[in-house]
Amino acid sequence: MTKEHNENSLRSVLISRMTLIVLLVIVFLSGGILLQAKNTMAFNADAMGRELAGTYAAEESQSILLYEEIIRMGMIYLNSMLEQSELDDSLK
Repeated sequence: MTKEHNENSLRSVLISRMTLIVLLVIVFLSGGILLQAKNTMAFNADAMGRELAGTYAAEESQSILLYEEIIRMGMIYLNSMLEQSELDDSLK
């Protein structure tokens, strides 16, 4: 009976150790997966932020160019009006 008891006790210890090893492996793998997921998400968030900033900058640059063109056209119009006014004054 003691031999069977010893075998059962040894078997219980081996099963407990194997269970502990399997649990540790699962914990380490889960931690590694979570760390990799965090790093990937941080990288993607950084890339997306840079792309959004570039897009907004390009849109603002286009708006500024449009306003510059409108102002330039207004200046040309005002200059032509001034020239026309001077011409009319000289003809009188």
